[in-house]
Amino acid sequence: MVFLPVIAVWIHDRNHSIDWDIVKTTFWLYLGAFGLYAAWHAVRTPWKLSLDAPASEGQPTPDFKTEIHDLAVEILDFVYARIKDAPPKPDYTPSFGADVDVAAIYREMGQKAAWQAVFDKYESETLGIYKYKYSRRVAILIKSLPGAGIDAGWLQEHGATPLNSDSIRAVGDYLMQAADLLLKPENRNTKTFDGA
Repeated sequence: MVFLPVIAVWIHDRNHSIDWDIVKTTFWLYLGAFGLYAAWHAVRTPWKLSLDAPASEGQPTPDFKTEIHDLAVEILDFVYARIKDAPPKPDYTPSFGADVDVAAIYREMGQKAAWQAVFDKYESETLGIYKYKYSRRVAILIKSLPGAGIDAGWLQEHGATPLNSDSIRAVGDYLMQAADLLLKPENRNTKTFDGA
């Protein structure tokens, strides 16, 4: 901006001499304006940040009970959604009677094996998703629960590596019960319950 008037004059008249007094005056005016701008923001920024700070400090941080409850809800929502969309589990049992059609029995057994493979693949995907999304968080809670007065024996056995969707649901139920059992620190004693 200091040199813009000089360039404009030069473009308009190439033989015009540069008025260095105007350039110096313009330079000092812009430097003064920048100084005022910097001083204003140097005062205003900490003040604005101090106004915003109580809003962020006022947000309640989730306590241990809320953390356990929220994780339990996440796990239960996840497993119920997976169970709802699961392929049907095959329950075919071949029957042998007087009029046995061996070809039909083999067809039904092949169909059952195909359904079982689809079901097993879906169950394996469910366990993989659980391991990816939840097992680390559950493992951290397993270590923290005894310090909060909750017996985590069952959860130590089954929480980190459940065997199927029903086990995942049991982990969610266990965590929900653990959240319900948590009291204020001065009222705690060791509590136990059946996990599965």
